Amino acid sequence: MSFREGHRFVFVAGLHRSGTTLLARLLAAHPEVSGFSGTGAPADEGQHLQSVYPSDHEYGRPGRFGFAPEMHLTESSPLASEANAQALFAEWSPHWDLSRPVLLEKSPPNLIKTRFLQRLFPDSAFVVVVRHPIPVSIPTAKWRGTRRYDRLFDHWLRCHALFEADREHLDKVHVLTYEQLVGDSAGVMRDIFEFLELDPIPPSEAVDTEANEKYFRRWNEMKHDPRMRAYLDLVSLKYERHMRRYGYSLLRPVPTKPLPLWAGVSAPPRTPERSITSAPRGRAKRTAATGTLALATLAGATHLARTALTTHGTGRPASERDRSCVKAVPHQRIATCVTVRLHSPPRPPS
Repeated sequence: MSFREGHRFVFVAGLHRSGTTLLARLLAAHPEVSGFSGTGAPADEGQHLQSVYPSDHEYGRPGRFGFAPEMHLTESSPLASEANAQALFAEWSPHWDLSRPVLLEKSPPNLIKTRFLQRLFPDSAFVVVVRHPIPVSIPTAKWRGTRRYDRLFDHWLRCHALFEADREHLDKVHVLTYEQLVGDSAGVMRDIFEFLELDPIPPSEAVDTEANEKYFRRWNEMKHDPRMRAYLDLVSLKYERHMRRYGYSLLRPVPTKPLPLWAGVSAPPRTPERSITSAPRGRAKRTAATGTLALATLAGATHLARTALTTHGTGRPASERDRSCVKAVPHQRIATCVTVRLHSPPRPPS
């Protein structure tokens, strides 16, 4: 008898701090679903309970693992073998209740391993959660001890671009947003259970509907430092167009938003979206002002990256010119404030 008989496999995916842990708990509360709990592994993630494929700890951890080519696995990987499928099940099965028909595993790097997992576990289903990049990046920056939000936004975009490209190869995938999950947990969970062909149950726990707002306040608080304000405004301008493809804004972040057109679909879109990394062609020329902003963004980001943005802390009190930068509108800040003389580097994080 094959280890797959009598079971269906569900994989939860999404970047760290995107709501994967909350979503996995809500799914595992169903009487027909068994997930990981009390395993002793970080966040009960299956990636730390196996030896078949590399975990994110081997390639940079949160906020960086997606840059490693070794972390993006597909059905063409040499690791995608029947022997490894059996080994993976053998290592995970002690943590599941095998009397239940649906076996659930959650790990953030699943986002860039969907095709690989589908090859090992045919007919498996994927539930992918996406969250606004600011609430994802702020706690990740704290873990990493960095304030290089440009690199964290690069990572956010790269991982979702890889998933976007892989998605058309998946048979069963359901995409949702964290904002929709906390805004209507009952309705979203009902949709997911129906996608998994399970009788819906009410959410097993209350969800924090204010979590995003906390991080948006923190984002604005960081701008009290004129240097960080200039840097964050430049970064926001640089990545705004890319983030808007996913329905998010860095310039005008909001705590909730409707599902984008590509979310909540159990099959790939008929016409796959273009990858984030490939710029659309045939667009009308940007205005001179937009071009100036783009050049200022790149120049300012390069200039500020040379400073001590990898540490936390505060510098000396703002000079009168610094204070004028804070009061300036964004376009004036870009034109005048990126050349503000920087004081001594901030203190390292405690």
